[in-house]
Amino acid sequence: MCLIGWSSLCLPVYKPHVIIYYDVFMILQIDTIHELISYYVVILIIIVCVGKLWLNEKHMKNETRNYFLFYFRMNKYMSLADLVNLLEPAWLYQENSVTKYLKTIMKKIGLSLATGSSQTIQRPMKVIRVHLSRTRELLPGEMRILRRCQTLVNEMIHVVSQLSIALEASSLKPQDREEIPSLATAENCMKLLQIIVQALQSKTSPIQQLPHMSLGTKMSIPELISMEEGERRDTFLSHLTDEQYQDVISACSHMPNVEMGARSEVNEDGTAMTVIVSIARKNMLNTAYEYRAQENAVETNQTDTYFGHCPYFPDERQEGWWLYVADLDNKQLVTKPVLIVSLLEEIRLRISAPKEAGCNTNSIKLTSDSYFGLDKHLKLKLIVQY
Repeated sequence: MCLIGWSSLCLPVYKPHVIIYYDVFMILQIDTIHELISYYVVILIIIVCVGKLWLNEKHMKNETRNYFLFYFRMNKYMSLADLVNLLEPAWLYQENSVTKYLKTIMKKIGLSLATGSSQTIQRPMKVIRVHLSRTRELLPGEMRILRRCQTLVNEMIHVVSQLSIALEASSLKPQDREEIPSLATAENCMKLLQIIVQALQSKTSPIQQLPHMSLGTKMSIPELISMEEGERRDTFLSHLTDEQYQDVISACSHMPNVEMGARSEVNEDGTAMTVIVSIARKNMLNTAYEYRAQENAVETNQTDTYFGHCPYFPDERQEGWWLYVADLDNKQLVTKPVLIVSLLEEIRLRISAPKEAGCNTNSIKLTSDSYFGLDKHLKLKLIVQY
């Protein structure tokens, strides 16, 4: 008998938390009932193995969150260097957990997993330093480490913001409020993601995100864009060739120019307020420069999602933005950061009324997850009377 089937196999790929689905069309020649049973046994084994891998990954993710949770509770403020040091143990734990589990499964089915010796394991801190220094291109194994580190930093942002909001909402004694992570810690997590994506040192000028820029350049990207064409080409960028200058213009054409507006609505009982934020994005350079032939002009993207200019990151990256409200007086998060990729819809953020009467200075912040130095903010004053 001939058995024809369509099967969808889901295989976890550790690029963690990414599952690739393979659709396989199978035509098998089945002559006996024993061969048919063997076929279904193999399929069952695959399903069980994939299920166990998924459960192991879920457990691994929970343990990583607990690890971050412990350190954020123990340390109110964490610098960029502290956060980088936090990455390596988390990465090594996940790497060893995956390798150990794969070895266990493959041993049961009579296969072996080839792995390098402990001396050849790449250290995340070393890879990040090489990446940020831009001294050479990353090897495939190093790119995998960088992708995992990006995922871990996103997990850091989730954990520190969730912890901050949960502790702020609870009835803590004044002496226990020191356990609430500072606003600077949460924003350093976001900054770490930016410099990893753009391969920048923490104190480097944001203009280094553009090609062919010298290290001594201190001007910001918006300042460069606002210059007259003649001044920009003949004075500031006169050392570039025509082709290099066109590379700079092309990169600027994809950089985001974001405008943000907000309005507020107070709930009927007066215990909370909803902040409604509208965001509009356009490219910094929307006109075609007649510097070269007209066919080289960059077209404006009219969609609501954009892919960032991230030449040093291993993968093409869609622009994302963290939107949140921060208390500037107490240096703490007021709302959990919301990651948005579509800028065509209004976003509603709910703020609970402060427990004490007075004037509170808050800020609505929009932080890029792909660009460094292009964040936006709006002041928001709350006057509370009881």
